[in-house]
Amino acid sequence: MPENKFEEIGLEYATRMVNSGPVIMISAAYGNERAVMTVAWNMPVQKSPPLIAIAIGTKHHTTGIIEQSGEFIINIPGHEILDVVKYCGSVSGHRESKFESGKFDTTMGKIVYAPVLSGVMGIIECKVARTVNMGDHGIYLGRAVRCAARKGCFHEVWKVSEGKAQLIHHLGGSYFYNPKP
Repeated sequence: MPENKFEEIGLEYATRMVNSGPVIMISAAYGNERAVMTVAWNMPVQKSPPLIAIAIGTKHHTTGIIEQSGEFIINIPGHEILDVVKYCGSVSGHRESKFESGKFDTTMGKIVYAPVLSGVMGIIECKVARTVNMGDHGIYLGRAVRCAARKGCFHEVWKVSEGKAQLIHHLGGSYFYNPKP
């Protein structure tokens, strides 16, 4: 699994990190509890302060931890860890600890107390600014407090055309798309 060698990104670029609608992985922690899940429903909402919306089911293990902690990290995976993306999107944190699976390593965020997954292309550390209950899903507006990207992958936008950033997009069900340059 690739090591995270991040460089800091200005908060003014937080919304651009998810502007194209890539698959993201949300991680959260509270006390001794940790959670991670794959999320396809996300979007930029506001540039200043930078707000990003994620929509997740109210019964997910991760949802409860975000509710308790009031923060989360958006992990932005690349194609090389698609197997981790699929695993974290198909296994319930209520039934098993994804962190004990041996499929990935983690470090901790610098501002937000939550795991950062090894091998991701970038992260956005977020504090919950607002929650909107939508029945079986909640929409969490995360205010970006720190952004970082793998060295050489992001400069004002993801370096997709140079082949340095390979974002993953979800087509539905078990189908994913990785546009190649």
